[in-house]
Amino acid sequence: YMRFHFLLVLQMGMQFSRGELPPLGQQAALQAAAKAIAEADGAAVAFTGAGISAESGVPTYRDPGGLWKTYDQRKVSSIGGFLRRPLACWRFEVELYRILKDCTFNSAHKALADLESSGLLNGVITQNVDGLHAKAGSCKVVELHGNETRAVCLSCKQTISVKDIFLDFGWIDSNGNVLDDALPDDSWIRLSDEDFDESIPNEMVMLASGVYANAPKCKDCGGLLKPDAIYFGEEVDHRDLLTAKRLVSRAKVMLVVGSNCSVAPASSLPASLKRSGGTVIEVNPKRSMISDMADIRIER
Repeated sequence: YMRFHFLLVLQMGMQFSRGELPPLGQQAALQAAAKAIAEADGAAVAFTGAGISAESGVPTYRDPGGLWKTYDQRKVSSIGGFLRRPLACWRFEVELYRILKDCTFNSAHKALADLESSGLLNGVITQNVDGLHAKAGSCKVVELHGNETRAVCLSCKQTISVKDIFLDFGWIDSNGNVLDDALPDDSWIRLSDEDFDESIPNEMVMLASGVYANAPKCKDCGGLLKPDAIYFGEEVDHRDLLTAKRLVSRAKVMLVVGSNCSVAPASSLPASLKRSGGTVIEVNPKRSMISDMADIRIER
């Protein structure tokens, strides 16, 4: 659905921008979406969620086949879980890497990049951590929840590719293939009903426990390396959120693609544009938290 609808919206938007009529017989929603994009004259922004990457082979976390069906998100995606067992969380990152290494951008990512290069879109705000918008050619991308293809030092904020970490640990070979026999046991991070404390532990207690000894460290300062994503219990980077809010404040139209809009503060952005009088276009096969407020809905 993404490929068909986005390429058609792109085609029709380009026709309207040249003062031409769209082809007859197209769905009213597609015509309305293309017209709104074109008439915004570049004052349009995209807001994307996990659904846009589904056709690239990246399963949404909670749907069948998603990582949360196998692994305990409390342990591997909370800052408390990471600080208690960083190496175990990095073991989980191998599973995400295993998915992403063979994935590439799809027609929906490319259509957004084309909309930007044609002057019809001012940028992309995404909740995704897969980096596929940039690979597709989008230049102005705000990754509100970070990017899990890289790691960040918690001390000096330097970033490196996660692939470099896995190479250093001997978890992948020089071709990027995962070496399963070299991986540590993952039983602790698998889904279970056991109680788990997600609060942030005392740093000195954790240092004394030795759990950081074998965790990935920054080669510049020796600080702890963490996947460069916003974990549960962490706040979105205020600079990224400010950039996203500025994009929204300057927009007349927002394309909301593949997001159920349930995770704050990112989920507040469509409502912010709506309150300012803008047009919200939702592209989603399922109804979401913003479906009732959307001016235009594009489904299957």
